[in-house]
Amino acid sequence: MKNHSFRFLWIGQSMANLGDVFYIVAIISLLYTLTESPFALALVPFMNMFGRFILPFVVIFDFIG
Repeated sequence: MKNHSFRFLWIGQSMANLGDVFYIVAIISLLYTLTESPFALALVPFMNMFGRFILPFVVIFDFIG
């Protein structure tokens, strides 16, 4: 890679993605320790996607109306 800015962007994005993976693993480990419920563990990815896709629309509509 000859462009240093692109290299920094690529490395930074890779580290951010790795941090997201560690975050989800930590949440799943903590949740299993507290509840020992496989059903609760199955809800973690669903709630993660819910927060990423639905919540911004709620915030936008809250400011509009």
